[in-house]
Amino acid sequence: ELAQRSAVEAFSRAGEADDEGTRSSSEAQALENRALELVGEYEEQGFRTSDLWVRLGGAERTLEDRREASASAGARGNGAKASTQAKAALRAAERQHQELRQQYDAEDAKRGRLWGEVEAAWAASFERSLLVAEHGVTARRIRREAERLFEEAEVRRLRAKQLAAEADVAGRERAEAERRRVALLTEARAKFGCAPGGRFLYWRHADD
Repeated sequence: ELAQRSAVEAFSRAGEADDEGTRSSSEAQALENRALELVGEYEEQGFRTSDLWVRLGGAERTLEDRREASASAGARGNGAKASTQAKAALRAAERQHQELRQQYDAEDAKRGRLWGEVEAAWAASFERSLLVAEHGVTARRIRREAERLFEEAEVRRLRAKQLAAEADVAGRERAEAERRRVALLTEARAKFGCAPGGRFLYWRHADD
């Protein structure tokens, strides 16, 4: 009974390990799907970042041209109006370049964060996959142990049944032997006029 109860408990633990494996598998799949979604977002973010990089490069070239134009206007002495216009164009180019630089830095940082999230999701999914394998191994080990316990319980049950049958036979044989002993002692008393004891027969002596 104890072995059988232990086997039932072992099967219950195996079921729990299977349930844990199923949960870990679902979590791993969800994390893998999330990683794929993040990869898509990362690629889109890469396109936006690349576009800003191209625009930033153009703004840098424009800024260099405006700086040269402003310097040339001042050096040639083309008049206050031309110099003022050149300086205004330079300031506008500087503002545009600064704005694009800030946008690019922000979008590039976002791209980096997205990739970090992708790697984290993949790592978490891999860990969950390892847990799935571990729970599977644990469940199989526990089931083998439960099967061994059930076999042991069956052997013990059959042995107990055999012993009970043997004890019953021995009891009947002992009762039959006792019945025959009593019958023989009774017969001896009648035939020989003795007093039967537990192991010997006794006769009264004539002088007693």
